[in-house]
Amino acid sequence: MPRISTSALRKAYAVDALLPRLLPPCRDLRAAQNELRWLREHADHVADARRAQGDTVSKSALLRDLVKQRASGKPLQYLLGTEFFGDLEIRCRPGVLIPRQDTAASVQHLARLVRKAQNLPSELRVLDLCTGTGCIPLLFHHELYAARADVELRALGIDISGKALQLAGHNHSRLRGDKTLADKGSIHYMQADVLANPFADATRGRGRIAVSTALRHARLPHIWDILISNPPYISPSGYWKTTTRSVRGFEPKLALVPPPTAGNSGIAQGDRFYPPILDIASEVEAKIVLLEVADLGQALRVARAAQALRMFDGIEIWREQPNEPDSPSSEVAGFRVLGEGNARSVICWRGTGAAWLGKSERAPAYEDVAFPDVSHRARFRTGPVSVVHQGEALRPYWVKHLNEEQKAVKHNVWRDMETNAARERGHSGAPEKQELDTTVAHAEVLPKVPKKRGL
Repeated sequence: MPRISTSALRKAYAVDALLPRLLPPCRDLRAAQNELRWLREHADHVADARRAQGDTVSKSALLRDLVKQRASGKPLQYLLGTEFFGDLEIRCRPGVLIPRQDTAASVQHLARLVRKAQNLPSELRVLDLCTGTGCIPLLFHHELYAARADVELRALGIDISGKALQLAGHNHSRLRGDKTLADKGSIHYMQADVLANPFADATRGRGRIAVSTALRHARLPHIWDILISNPPYISPSGYWKTTTRSVRGFEPKLALVPPPTAGNSGIAQGDRFYPPILDIASEVEAKIVLLEVADLGQALRVARAAQALRMFDGIEIWREQPNEPDSPSSEVAGFRVLGEGNARSVICWRGTGAAWLGKSERAPAYEDVAFPDVSHRARFRTGPVSVVHQGEALRPYWVKHLNEEQKAVKHNVWRDMETNAARERGHSGAPEKQELDTTVAHAEVLPKVPKKRGL
């Protein structure tokens, strides 16, 4: 990192005696001036609040302490306590990843596309994995209800960190309380581990609860329309090369770098979350999947992995600003790339998800596959999509055994849980029950947060 020149320090000191201390973390005089102004406003607000409670505190002393902490590299968002995510002011605390504007741009673009759709279900279900502050479901809710009132949104944020879930619940409570969020729909948060094997013994997994297990224990829906995730995706080398000292010193590494496994390091470690997330997308029958990535290289790896599942009708890569109207689209390695800036997310869709995004549905090749327990003819897509079609109103369930031709498809195929054919034949249509380990701890589900709750 280049040192600050003496002339720059003198210029900053001439403006304000505290300003030179902010130059190293800000690297720019104007940015340092903005931060000093925000810190001064925050110090005034805190001092006034304490005085109202009978405390005596010096505003200048409080400001000097804030500047000292910022000069040490502590993120401004942790000092001020909030960060804007789209139009929402999200509470931030040490130990929980600070929301990024790149993420907000992708979520806003997705929500604005979806809210234009004419064929949305009466209840739209959104699942957010690795939710952190809860900012993604909160912003999706805000954007959806800014233009629609005829859809009941049901959003669920999942994270492994109890500290993150507490903060997510507080953000929800605060935004509901000050009427920033419309008093419609529902948002809940739940603890589970994206990387946990749902078929492993919980004792061998050190008590970690898989997403599917947590959903089942909490008696939540097993089908979700949209899956969004901003998982840990930075490789160990990228952590040291691409992140700032402020990030490395103060933000949780757990939320940035996936945990290592034997024989899994470097790029493979950075990509570790995507295969299980795509598996979960298949399990919940998500029609749209939005995954944040680090760069174009990782975006292409994730897009190829999604394509290899033969589960989606379409896959695109979105840049940091996917909604720029005049930005030209390009094609890289067979995938359309939209927007301006660096590659930041991969968007996948299938079935009615194409119409929700305003995409034209493709007509992939079909082959007949015999399912003896389906009374009328079903077709199994062997092209880009792998689902069983028996009419648009039908809900699929697990098809466990495929013929030899279809064994290369490495995801679970669904068919309808309650088809008319099953009822005609006297079958319940329910999926085969799985043997569960009764020692698995009950999933911790945060209750619906009250209108007001203190920190």
